[in-house]
Amino acid sequence: MTDRKKNLALAGVSILIILASFGAWKLIQDTAPKPGKKEREKIARLVDAEPLEKVASRASWQTGGAVTASDSVTLVAQVSGRVEQVSAQAVPGALLKKGALLAQLEKGDYELALEQAQATLAQAKAALAIEEGQVSLAQEEYALSGTELSTSDRALVLREPQLQVAEADMASAEAAVKQAKINLARTEIRMPFDGRLSSRAVSPGSYASAGSELFSAVATSEFWVEAKLPRSFLPLLDRDHEVIVSHSAWGKKTRTASILNVLPGVDSGDRQARVILSLKSPLDPEYGPIVLVNDFVALTLAGREFNDAYQVRRDRVNDDGSVWVINDLKLHKRQPELLYSGRDFVWFSRGFELGDRLLTSQVDAAVEGMPVRVSDNTTGKKTDPGSDNSAGERP
Repeated sequence: MTDRKKNLALAGVSILIILASFGAWKLIQDTAPKPGKKEREKIARLVDAEPLEKVASRASWQTGGAVTASDSVTLVAQVSGRVEQVSAQAVPGALLKKGALLAQLEKGDYELALEQAQATLAQAKAALAIEEGQVSLAQEEYALSGTELSTSDRALVLREPQLQVAEADMASAEAAVKQAKINLARTEIRMPFDGRLSSRAVSPGSYASAGSELFSAVATSEFWVEAKLPRSFLPLLDRDHEVIVSHSAWGKKTRTASILNVLPGVDSGDRQARVILSLKSPLDPEYGPIVLVNDFVALTLAGREFNDAYQVRRDRVNDDGSVWVINDLKLHKRQPELLYSGRDFVWFSRGFELGDRLLTSQVDAAVEGMPVRVSDNTTGKKTDPGSDNSAGERP
């Protein structure tokens, strides 16, 4: 066999081997199992929920207000005179009873004026008595004369004008005595009510003119607090319920106040309604922490009680007033009827269905009918609706 024939034979064998290899590869490709796409198993989202039931609850409003004195006065001298004495207890901050003597002005001049008025009154009494005797005598003489006179002439004969003058002098003298007694009493500066002195502007030996400021005092039996609240809460306000009063300096201690009245005008700045509260015995520690004038206190005003309403935390209510609930392990969006919306809670009268539970978890892109699993925080169990209608996916 020549070399040419040998080369051709080798080439043919190589071609056959290549064709056989390609055929085998093709057979393997055609008969091998092909991988397919497998759908990922879907699961429902795990959420938290809480019961949604009608309960008896009370709305409230938290606000604040400044404390003012119910009675606050500046005591001034009503008569002039040198200050003879200032009571040792008449110092700023002193707690004094009504009628307690604060200062004494010199009263010598006013005692003399009273004696003079009393002497004048004695003279007027005597003059009136003499004139009454003259009138009695004139009446007897007129009766014996048997004459008839005109009304004006008879009045002159019976000395009626003289009697009227004597009576007027008597009344004037009595008034002068009363005024002298009043002026004498005004030399004593006394507390007008039970309270504390705020300031003192007088010392022994100083001269007080009529109208001079001597002391300032505040009543301590009651302080007032003006509080503001929204107009929307005003119809709910329970005026008979006590108001809780607190202060940052008291810690957890509180005391109570009562509502006196709703003021007839709104605040000129924010147009809120205003109420006046009464704090009884504000400086008596037996009633709670002491309250001072100009204190700013925190107040919790009570609204009327809702006996049959749904109370929902505000952060679980959507901006449009709707609420997400879970019923039959699916999300549902309810639009309940609003009773009142407070700072922390919202109250609804109706609009929920039997079996609704309030969604308490944050669910992004929540949609109506989304299936969920509810975590039982009490037992630790989970309720699973199955994997046929799922809201989440896992590979």
